[in-house]
Amino acid sequence: MFNGQCKLFVFCGFLLLFVLFQGMVILKPASVPKPIRATYGAKITNLWKYYLTRTDFTFETTYVRTFEFGTTPASRSPGERLPDNNHQLSPERIIWNSPENVPSDAKNTSYRVHTERTYKETFVEVSSRNFTDILRKPPVAHLRNFKNPCWIERASEIRHSIMDGNFKGEIRCLPYFFVAGFPKCGTTDLYRRLALHPQIQPPCAKEPHWWTRRRYQKGRSLLTYLKCFQKAAERIAESNNYTIVVTEPRHKITMDCSASTLWDQTNWRFIPQNNLTYDEPTVTNIHSIHHLLPNAKMIVIMRNPTDRLYSDYLYFNSGLSASNFHKFVIRSIGILEDCFKKRTTRACLYDKQFQRTLQVRLYIGVYSVYIEDWFQLYPREQFLFLQSEDYGANVTKSILNVFRFLDLDSPEKSKLHSIEESPNANTRSKKNKNLGDMLPETRTMLEKFYSPWNKRLAKLLNDSLYLWT
Repeated sequence: MFNGQCKLFVFCGFLLLFVLFQGMVILKPASVPKPIRATYGAKITNLWKYYLTRTDFTFETTYVRTFEFGTTPASRSPGERLPDNNHQLSPERIIWNSPENVPSDAKNTSYRVHTERTYKETFVEVSSRNFTDILRKPPVAHLRNFKNPCWIERASEIRHSIMDGNFKGEIRCLPYFFVAGFPKCGTTDLYRRLALHPQIQPPCAKEPHWWTRRRYQKGRSLLTYLKCFQKAAERIAESNNYTIVVTEPRHKITMDCSASTLWDQTNWRFIPQNNLTYDEPTVTNIHSIHHLLPNAKMIVIMRNPTDRLYSDYLYFNSGLSASNFHKFVIRSIGILEDCFKKRTTRACLYDKQFQRTLQVRLYIGVYSVYIEDWFQLYPREQFLFLQSEDYGANVTKSILNVFRFLDLDSPEKSKLHSIEESPNANTRSKKNKNLGDMLPETRTMLEKFYSPWNKRLAKLLNDSLYLWT
């Protein structure tokens, strides 16, 4: 019995030492910055909660702040945009401290957001070295003889290497144009046909999604995006001789066909130029693209938002049925309209966590809001708008229209014929076709919801076809 008690005593002693050691690690970790140690030293639960939920950023460069926001005035009409000097919300309670009192070693950082339905938000502030701040990069001077925006990296090395005939620099290119949206509107089919034109060099993938999503992930620098266009850049340059590259005209171009480019601004809190006490962004991905590519051309293909939503539902979901879709639409319309009453339209549409409360991606069909943001920086002349319905009815006419917009040569008859006869891409599967159309009452409900937004779009583009009546 005595031996048993000794063993128990020794075991408890080791357990106590282990607990004390773990406590020292949690309360005073050498790798955790002083602001966290000072503020959260006694709040082990908060540290463990973050430690267990974090995924892709280094712990030693993280600061945590929590805010609870009130809502914007209800006197605002749906879709009304707040003036730039009136974005700030009145905080009900600030747990850590105000943005003005952020520690000096936490400046120039990007942010990751976790939002609950109650709009209580926790901002995890992360070192900016994990994020490419495009707006702080000086614009690159492009080669004048290239139609596509390209440049030579390490040009000084190239000049020194001309004498021995070695080409040590690398040609870099960004896209000349974007097929910027929208999903389930025919972007994949358009991309595959455009890639058949001899003057268009496709990138490594149809949808890099770099501007809207992947540049906010660890290790996804601008260089990773440029590498997606590396083979296209080499085909555009057509030579590894420096003298030829910088003098001979080059007419080939490349493209980015990420269908999220036009509408997905949900990572705006990562952008250091935005104020986290605002409920919507003042700086978006559009500013970053415009900073490097002010002359980029945008092709936007749109579909009746009611049909687009049903196609989107069939493509991205399981357990499909028209009745389930009807239930999801009822719930999503209620949630989104309630948000429009409490917050600005942009605040609702650009809130990633709020979007996840919707069972169908209803928000993507509010085309006019996204296009208005783009028109703030890009002129109308740099856009080509297509309707999916017209595109499907006459592919040849639409494709030739795109070629003219991009100032491309008309392809030879044989090449044009191969473009016309290319099989339709990403069409509705046989399994989904067997599900039939959406219920008539669902269509009526969606048409009522989208009607004011379609009117706003038709007025914006001065084209009544976008009423979809």
